[in-house]
Amino acid sequence: MRSRIRTRIESVMTGPAAAPAISLAGFLSVLGTVYGGMTKLRAGAYGRGYLSVRRLPCRVVSVGNLVLGGAGKTPMTIYLAQQLQSMGFRTAVVSRGYGGRAERTGGIVSNGDRLLMGSADAGDEPYMMARILRGVPVLVGRDRYLAGKAAVGAFSPEVIILDDAFQHLRLYRDIDLLLLDASNPFGNGHHFPRGMLREPISGLSRADAVVMTRWPGDIPPVPSTGVPACRKGSQRLPLFHTAHVPHIRRMDPGRTSRDIPTIQDAAADASPAVVFAFSAIARNSDFVNSLNSAGYTVMGTRFFPDHHRYSEGEIRGIIEAAKGVNAGMLATTEKDIARIGAGIRWPIPLIVAGVTISFGCQAEAFHRFILDKLGSSSPGEVT
Repeated sequence: MRSRIRTRIESVMTGPAAAPAISLAGFLSVLGTVYGGMTKLRAGAYGRGYLSVRRLPCRVVSVGNLVLGGAGKTPMTIYLAQQLQSMGFRTAVVSRGYGGRAERTGGIVSNGDRLLMGSADAGDEPYMMARILRGVPVLVGRDRYLAGKAAVGAFSPEVIILDDAFQHLRLYRDIDLLLLDASNPFGNGHHFPRGMLREPISGLSRADAVVMTRWPGDIPPVPSTGVPACRKGSQRLPLFHTAHVPHIRRMDPGRTSRDIPTIQDAAADASPAVVFAFSAIARNSDFVNSLNSAGYTVMGTRFFPDHHRYSEGEIRGIIEAAKGVNAGMLATTEKDIARIGAGIRWPIPLIVAGVTISFGCQAEAFHRFILDKLGSSSPGEVT
């Protein structure tokens, strides 16, 4: 029963903007109006100084978005951490750790050299980032200020990246990056729970730059500054464009998720095959589309709610379903593999799909923007 209600509400949230006044959508619209008004008042209270903002003794860069669900915050955080590290900045990542046991208490997921938490404690996104990032500590905590202080005390970072923190207004940031999905930037235009908006669209005026993710086709040669909605006061915000570049990791039968080999480009896989796909992410359909684009034939799917933690029984059911449609491989995502028991031994090949962010020809302009906003050249740059 609860599952049916949730499914119905989610269909309204992602459905068309227009709906009868006397309906579930109409009721949720009333709640959404109240929610949107409250978030606007809260942002205004911080902006006018009625609510205090705390500062960390280092530079802070926030990555976030206006809507619920995936706009590419995690791959953007990874990209930014790697770029800042390559520029010579000591960098750390702080995330809320949504769904992890350490969300409330806080803690260190990785010291940059080794993992100190599993995904059940860290949450799936921080755990995934910690597995990918080398030399960049990853910490979690609902109170991002306390988590940031812990990062400063333990690792002395010059820059802290806040993952999914556009609405976390209690902590000062030097750069606010707002991500918008080019295919659906504002959902149906309604606030939660009628739609996907976390706050009014006017909130983008707090951003220092807007990054359009999943840009279709070729990335424009230069960032845009002519979008009327993208303003901070009288100043037009820079608008960057990025593409999601898929990559695939493959495990042969008899291996566990501890054995996932080095990332390889999907295009380099010599024998794309028939797969059975399963995932529990914000946009499961995007995962299937990425498999199709990489040349795989998806014969069956099994989807779960975002952040779902798999039981051994569910994994056995997925394996049997794959065999039932004669799929030669299983396919899942990087976020999902973090939520599956590391000791599970896969009887058929498993491919793990992920994405990286590419700014294309706008990369140099974006890097210069970051350096300019941080107020100095990179430590390794001669001026």
